[in-house]
Amino acid sequence: RRHHLSEHELTKGVVMVTSEAHSCIPKGLMMAGMPQSSMCQVACDSSWRMDASDLERKIISKKKAGLKPFLVAATTGTTNAGTVDDVRQLSIVCQRHDVWLHIDGVYGAAFNLTKRGQAVLDGLEEADSVALDLHKSFFLPHGTGIVLVKKRHHLRQTFRLDNAAPYYPDFDSSDVNFYEMSPELTRSF
Repeated sequence: RRHHLSEHELTKGVVMVTSEAHSCIPKGLMMAGMPQSSMCQVACDSSWRMDASDLERKIISKKKAGLKPFLVAATTGTTNAGTVDDVRQLSIVCQRHDVWLHIDGVYGAAFNLTKRGQAVLDGLEEADSVALDLHKSFFLPHGTGIVLVKKRHHLRQTFRLDNAAPYYPDFDSSDVNFYEMSPELTRSF
């Protein structure tokens, strides 16, 4: 969020979703202190995919209203129908309007490892972030999830504490410091 929405813009932030979005999206907004009204519902096409044209219209409309669309939450395998959004088209719209493209890929993104999956998931590499739930595709225990980001510095920008406790060492920006890469402060390894 910090990359596309500053602290003083928080009340103007808008997240673009469809009716097919997983309930983790509004729950995540709630945890981040954002009201449910910050979600804008984008129309689906006849295949239940996010309509890229409607997305663009709504981004423009929200900006004209003084709001700040900062995130599109697309899906590669919806819970209801297994629908895969047209990630390539959505990424073009997001890049044009400087909006973060997040892919809820917990069900379907892992299929990118197959030739057939790569054809269906065309454009997945253009996403700013992708969530995977490895218990669904790789038969690992529940809670084995991961978020991949295109640019590592966005993790640091999001999770770094500017006024960290004095006992935290000051790492060089090229170092991998896990407490600056996620909400967790320690690791079990």
